[in-house]
Amino acid sequence: MHYYQESLFPSPKAHSPAQSYQLSCNALMAWKHKVAQFQQQVLLRQPTPNPFTLPAQPMEFFRLPQPHGGDACLYFVIDQGSKIILYVGETSRSDRRWQREHDCKGYLENYRHAHQAHNLPVQIICTFWWDTAPHRGDRQKQEQQLIRQWLPPFNKENWKHWHTPFVNLAPSETS
Repeated sequence: MHYYQESLFPSPKAHSPAQSYQLSCNALMAWKHKVAQFQQQVLLRQPTPNPFTLPAQPMEFFRLPQPHGGDACLYFVIDQGSKIILYVGETSRSDRRWQREHDCKGYLENYRHAHQAHNLPVQIICTFWWDTAPHRGDRQKQEQQLIRQWLPPFNKENWKHWHTPFVNLAPSETS
């Protein structure tokens, strides 16, 4: 299945840090409010696991000593200030997952740029849920359940739902 997101930005590249994104402050705040409002309702209905109460790590966690030694886990990328889960993922090696290329890094970069363009604070963190299935297939099922539950906007399954402006895929990039 191919996803195409109409662009709110002038260029089709999602990963170009030099771009100046033209997302209005009001549009950014309204988008964040919708996502946060939905996820707060989820939290009230199904509080476990609560990604917001797990120990926070900086997004550069992979450069720090790993207390869990690279164990399998589910992880959540969160805008801590806005209490928004931006992405849910699973990995068998938490110490290596973000060292390599990861599409979400580009989306986060665009998200930060949009905030910086309007002098808005943003604090992106990562939390880890270690009490997860040891087998990858079972862990992936848990991941999909959490993606359906929280509807994190940077997971491709939810792009159409949130009209996520930060992924900004062009047709040539989806084929």
